[in-house]
Amino acid sequence: MRCPYIHLSLAEKWEPDKDEGDHPNNSFSPCSAHDRKCLQKHFAKMRDRSNSGGKMKVIGVPREEARPVPQGSCQSELHRALERLAASQSRTHEDLYIIPIPNCDRNGNFHPKQCHPALDGQRGKCWCVDRKTGVKLPGGLEPKEELDCHQLADSFRE
Repeated sequence: MRCPYIHLSLAEKWEPDKDEGDHPNNSFSPCSAHDRKCLQKHFAKMRDRSNSGGKMKVIGVPREEARPVPQGSCQSELHRALERLAASQSRTHEDLYIIPIPNCDRNGNFHPKQCHPALDGQRGKCWCVDRKTGVKLPGGLEPKEELDCHQLADSFRE
């Protein structure tokens, strides 16, 4: 029998498996980029949690602190993009190009490889960025070839 008082913070619920977390197409959002209702609910939960200071209250159980959610520059940009998508009046695939959705790692920083979403069955073009700032590194968009953004980022640090 499961205890009804056991709960997880949202960060623990939506944290991807270790194998999934490093994949460049994962971010903190459990929603599909096309699921507006899910995006709105997810953003509302994130906003409510940030307004409550990251604490959760369960009646009948001592108050405990939830694990803080990382707030790197990518995470901040992701929240702004989700706000814009939720407020968007149009509902087209082109919205995903007009309002870029960043791809964040577990620490709230940018994955080194960022990609446009797939459109009409065609894989989106990808590019490499700096993990901390999200600034595009020199080099063109690569639709089919695999980019080694880790190697490219390391070459710019040297």
